[in-house]
This record gives sequence, C-alpha cells and structure tokens, in this order.
Amino acid sequence: MLRIVILIIIIAGVLVWLWWVKVYESPTNVFWGMVKNNLNVSSVSENVTEYNSGSTLNKTLQLELGGTNVAHSITTYTQSAGIVKTEELSTPDAYYVRYSGISSTQKGKNGKPLNFSSLINKWGISSQPTKNLANLNYPFDLAIMNIFPIANMTPDQTNALVKYIKNSGVYKFTPSAVKKELLNRRKVYVYSVQLAEAPYILLAEKFYTELGLPTEKLDINDYTNLSPANFQVTVDASSHELTELVDATGQNKMIYSGYNVQGYQLQIPKLPSSTIPFAQLEQNLKNIAAS
Repeated sequence: MLRIVILIIIIAGVLVWLWWVKVYESPTNVFWGMVKNNLNVSSVSENVTEYNSGSTLNKTLQLELGGTNVAHSITTYTQSAGIVKTEELSTPDAYYVRYSGISSTQKGKNGKPLNFSSLINKWGISSQPTKNLANLNYPFDLAIMNIFPIANMTPDQTNALVKYIKNSGVYKFTPSAVKKELLNRRKVYVYSVQLAEAPYILLAEKFYTELGLPTEKLDINDYTNLSPANFQVTVDASSHELTELVDATGQNKMIYSGYNVQGYQLQIPKLPSSTIPFAQLEQNLKNIAAS
C-alpha cells in the first residue's frame, strides 16, 4: 500500500512538472500570460532610456491604477546645450509639469548665462484633450497604452480584450525563435515581436473605449500599408510579467518592475494645488531663451 502511495505521489509530481514546463512556461503561454497580466495591474514602475542624435532622455515613471489613476514621472533630458529636468503628474483629466532644474550653455543678448530660476518648481497645468491616437503625448496616455496596454480591468474585461488582441493579429512572433536567458537569476524569454500598425490603432480605440476614456476615430486606411514595427520583448517565464522592451534600433529601452506595489509605497505626490496654465509656463521659458 505504501509503495502505491509513493508511486502515485511520484507520478503526480512528474505530471505537475510536465505541465509547468510544457504548458505554463511554454513561450506562447508566457507571452499571452503577460498580455493578460498587464490588464490586471494596480501599479507598475518603468525606467525609460532613449538616445537620439546626441541627446539622451532618462525617465522614471510610476503608474497607479484602480481607485486612483495617475502617472508620475521624473525626466532628465541631456544634450550638448544643457540639461533639463522635469517632474510630471498626469491623470485621465489633467496634466501637470514643472521644471525641477535647467542648465544651459547658451548665453543671453547681454553675454551672460541664461537664468531660468524663475521657472523652477512652478507647476503648469493643462486639461487633457480628446485622445489623438496618432500622437499620444501625455504621460498617462503613454503609460497605459504603450506597446502593450496596461490597465486595472475586471476579469471579464480582461478575458474579452485578450481574446480580441489574439484575433486581431496586432502582435506576431515565432515561438520556436524565442530565446531563453537568465536575468537577475530568473529565467526569461526574449521575443522578437512585430507590431501591426492598423490593428494597433483599432486596439487603442477599443482599449480607451472599454476604460470609458475619450478618444477619436482615425481612418484605418492610413495605416493598413505601413510596415510593422519591430521590438525585442523580455518576459519573466515564471511570473509572466513584462520586464524589458527594446525597439529595433536598440537605442530606446523600457525596463518594467514593481508590479502591484501598494499605493503608500509608490511615493506618488499629491496633485499640486497651486498652478499656472501650461501655455504660460512654456511661454515664460521661450521668453527667457530669447532674452
């Protein structure tokens, strides 16, 4: 009897191991598990690095979803002419930004270095316009609808949207070409993913509509003949969490971490109560630069 019990335990263990390796950690299941997990997120952190024609952008972004919907980012933009540091807070309804530091090699008409001190730590505010899907440019937009949508949806919403994404053909990859690597001592899969532009636009429309956010319709015919965009996508094989996203040039990278951290640990500041119009803040910057 004891031998039978031991045999059953061994067989059960082998079956669980086979399911884990062949099903749960199969490249296809891991990828779609990541897409699904991204739609059931209460918080996530992103570190963004972009290189472009001698300039560098470094951004740290925290996104909180659910009861509170806010994106908080700190950005450092570096180029030969100087360094600009900003802090941004973005909700579905408003966008706040302040300059936390500006240094420039440029000099004014008087021959002296430009003085930006009057701009530092003054919050500008701008209401969110109707979403322009052809040019998403607010931190909240970009945070929830980058290459992969991120949201805090209900299970029914999540399952329906994942089914739509699978059927739409927006993401394509070859399972047999997926690379298996170690990242921070954890097994990860590295995918070469093609993103189809037209299905992506339709996905964005559906995604925003599902979340009850305003959007605008685009002529899908403008996107049907565009070549797909290529990305390298890294996913944790065990947790099915997106960890890295790199574009085809290798110059732009996003690193994801801190999934579902409690709100009090995010250290997202409260929305500012003292603000000036964003247009005025930008005009003040232009006036100093031209002085």
